[in-house]
Formats: sequence, structure tokens, C-alpha cells
Amino acid sequence: MTNSGCNLLALMKLIFVDTLFALVLLTVMSANTMMVASNSSSLNEEQKALLHSGWTEGRDISKHCNWTGIVCNDAGSVIEISTRRYFFIPPSELRNFNFTAFPNLIRLELTGLELKGTIPSEISTLTKLMYLDLSSNYLEGELPTSISNLTQLKLVNVASNFLRGVIPSTFGQLKCLAQLSLHSNNLEGPIPERLGYLKHLEQLTLSNNSLNGSIPSTFGQLEDLESLSLDSNHIEGSIPVEFENLFHLKALDLSHNNISGVIPSGIGQLSRLSTLDISNNSLKGPIPFGILYHCSYVQLSNNFLSGHIPSQIGNLSYLDLSNNSLSGSIPEGLHSVPYLNISYNSFVPDTHFCGFPSEALIGNKQSPSCSSPYSTIALVSLAALNCFFITTVFIWLGIGVFCPLQREYGFEERSKNGDIFSIWNYDGKIAFKDIIKATEDFDIRYCIGTGAYGSVYKAQVPSGRNVALKKLHNAESENPSFYKSFSNEVKVLTEIRHRNIIRLHGFCLHNSCMFLVYEYMEKGSLFYNLAIDEEAQELNWSKRVNIIKGLHLLSLICTIIALHPLSIEM
Repeated sequence: MTNSGCNLLALMKLIFVDTLFALVLLTVMSANTMMVASNSSSLNEEQKALLHSGWTEGRDISKHCNWTGIVCNDAGSVIEISTRRYFFIPPSELRNFNFTAFPNLIRLELTGLELKGTIPSEISTLTKLMYLDLSSNYLEGELPTSISNLTQLKLVNVASNFLRGVIPSTFGQLKCLAQLSLHSNNLEGPIPERLGYLKHLEQLTLSNNSLNGSIPSTFGQLEDLESLSLDSNHIEGSIPVEFENLFHLKALDLSHNNISGVIPSGIGQLSRLSTLDISNNSLKGPIPFGILYHCSYVQLSNNFLSGHIPSQIGNLSYLDLSNNSLSGSIPEGLHSVPYLNISYNSFVPDTHFCGFPSEALIGNKQSPSCSSPYSTIALVSLAALNCFFITTVFIWLGIGVFCPLQREYGFEERSKNGDIFSIWNYDGKIAFKDIIKATEDFDIRYCIGTGAYGSVYKAQVPSGRNVALKKLHNAESENPSFYKSFSNEVKVLTEIRHRNIIRLHGFCLHNSCMFLVYEYMEKGSLFYNLAIDEEAQELNWSKRVNIIKGLHLLSLICTIIALHPLSIEM
């Protein structure tokens, strides 16, 4: 009897365990079935949302994960929609997009699509969203405060729209935010102080709006901030002294506002600051020491700044201090700044004024006459040189007009039969056929310059030497009136031997082909090198070039006349 009771108890336990296992198995299977159904439902919702948005444009909706601009995760759920990946959608209203159908969306970039309407508050359902870019559209209305619920956001860019209203102070809750771009809208009101709580913010752009009030002092807490643009608003007050804590700041633009007070001295100690624009405000006082040393671009024009220009000058490439009340002398280091404008101030004229472009000094006291130890020597030398050239020109003109050309060149014979050509060469290695072959019969590919009467070609002759060929245009070469000028140019150049005048290697006279063979100059003409500052600097001349700048044109004209004596014959 006892054994029978024990067996019955064991049987009941076995039945209980089996039943319990079956229940657990059914529960797991049911959960999996529900999960699959849920995923399937979610995917169906995403497809429906894309269809309803009108963005399909004939695409196969069943293959939406393969669309350019859409990225899905391993489960087939959309995690990215980006027009930056060449995903085009037709203009529509943003409210037609069902945000709730995309619970796994991480990146939403719909820029430059002519989207209209407002930003729906339902955007807050994208709880995993990290990148939101709706810039360059036609969006209107106010910024929804619900965006503040997207605490995973690293980037928010709604610039270049028609948004109005104020910047929600709740944006200060976006603790992960690194970039906030709201520029070029119609936003108004003060800048929320709570934006200064965004510890990871690297770029803040609020320019081209109608913001007013002062700059929050809390901005001094943005230790990771690299770029701050608040220009073109109605901001008043002073620049917070707390800006001296922005050690990572590289670019600061506060221009075109109503900012007053002085420039905090701490800004001059920001060693990473390279671009500073606080022009068109009402700032006064001195320029902080260090600004012109650390920055490469400085724009401080149209203020009320006073005092002297700091003497410590770094690698400045752009400096505009115009329309202020600055005084004193001009630091010598400013001579190396490529762009400089210090006009309309009260600088004391001294020898440092010399060498600056006149337009950079307009509106200051009259500058003294610039002189240098080279000026007298240079002017005397130039006068003598010009006289020499002019005298030589008239001598050559006389020779060309009153003296007959030598028969050794065969010029008179050409006038009789019109078919004589001559080649003169100092080493006998240049021949007519070599010139034609080297230029492929003067193909345009070898042309390096064209003038009113001819073109210049570059050619390499069999000896390996590069030569320059000045060939008259066909119309001129067939015109008898140009023959005499050409002949006299040959006459003069064959007799000249001077290290500063290019050498004539040879010439060709033919009724359908006239050309001169010159020594080839790698750096081009003197006129080209003097006309372009960069090329002139490579000549490695001293500051005497500045002294003769106004006179070099006369020398060039004389040189041209000397080399073309009969081009002005009466």
C-alpha cells in the first residue's frame, strides 16, 4: 500500500513537470511569433509611410532598403534617410511624412528639397535620431519644443528656411549636441542662456536672424566650442569676458550687430583663434595685445576703436582696421600683410607709410614724401638709361630711313621675284625644314602668345635647344608695307649683342611666311613679370623696384620702339 502511494506521487510530479515545460515552450513560441509579427508590422509601416510620403518616384517599395539614400539595419528596418546620398524626393510638405513609422531612424537629412510647411511635433517620436538636417528648404512656423526630447541628437541643422519665433530654451537639454545651425531664418528674441549648458557643442551658428538682447555669459562654459557665429542680428551689450575660457575657439564672428564696450583682453590670449570678425559694431578702446599675433584673418572695421596698433604681428593674411579712431605709428610688421586696410583713422605719418598701397591709407593725415637711400641713384640711373634708349632709337630710325639695306641679305632680290628666303644662324644647326617640323607647320599647340601683327611659338630644334618663333600673321606677311619694317627689325637685331636683349638666332623671308627665331626665355616677357606681383617677387630684386614702379612703363616703351624701329615710321 505504501509503495502504491509513492508511485502515485511520483507520477503526479512527472505530469506536473511535463505540463509546466509545455506551458513554457508555448509561451516562448508565442513571444517569438509576436516578435516576428511585430517586426513584420513595423516593416510594413515603414513601406506604407514611404508610399504615403510620395517619395517613391516609381521605385519598387518592396526593395526600399536598396534605394540610394536609404540605409537599413540587419533586421531590414530603416536607420538612415539622406538626400546627401543622392536620394531625391519631389517638393512636398514635411507633415506628409509619418515619423512614427521609423522607430529606428538614426539619420534624417532632407536638405535642399523645397520642402514646405512646418516641422511637425511628431518628430519627437524619433527617439534614436542623432542627425537632423532640414536646411535649405521653405519650412515655416516655429521650432517645435518637442525636438528637445531627442536627447541623442548630435547635429541639428535647420538653416536657410523661413522659421520664425524664438529659439526654445529647452534646446539646452540636448546634452549630446555638437553642432547647432539655425542661421538665415526669421528667428527673434534673446539667445537662451541654457544653450551655454551644451558641454559638447563645437559649432553654434545663429547668424542672419533678428535675435536681440545680449550674448549670454554662459557661453563661456562651452569649453569645446570651435566656431561661434552670431553676426547680422540685433544683439546689444558687451562681449562677455568669459569668452577668455573658450580655449578651443578657432572662429568668432559677431559682426553687424549693436555690440558695445571694449574687446575683452582675454580674447587676445586664445592661441587657436585664427578668424576674428567683430566689425560694424560700436566697440571702443584698444585692440587687445595678441590678437594680431594669433589670428590670420582680423576684421575690426567700422567701430570706435582707439589707441595704437599692437606691435606684435604674427602670420596675418588679412587685416581691416578702417573707419576707427586708431592713432600712433604703423608697426613695420604690417608691411608683410597681403591685404591691409587702415584707412580713415588718425595715424601719425612717418616713414613706415612708405611701401603701403595708397588706398590702404586714405583718410589719415597726409603721409610724408617717401624716400629711400636708393631713390636718387635709381632716378638718375633711369634717366640715363631712358636717354640712352631714346638716343639709340633715333639713331636706328635714321639708319632705317636714310641708309639702304645691305644686299647681302637679298632683300632687293626678294622685291623683284618675291620668292627668296634666307636663313642666318650662328651655328648652322637651324634650318627652315627643322622649324616647320618642330612646330608641325606652326600648329596652334605650339603657340605661346598672340599679338596684333603676329604670334609667338615655342619649338625645340634637333640640337635640343628651345627657341621662340615670332611669325607674322598671313595678312601682314603678304602685305608689302610690312616687309620693310620686318627687314629693318632683322637688320637691327642681327647687329645687337647685349646680355639684356634676347638674341636673334635666325629669320625667314618668304612671300607667304615671315618669322624670326629668337632665344627662348623661360620666364616670359619683362612686362609680364613686372605686371604680376608674384612673378616680380621671384626676380629677387630689392625695394628699388617700388621706387621705379611709376617709371618702368617708359623704359618698356623705349625698349619696344628700339626693337621695332620702323613700326612708327611716317
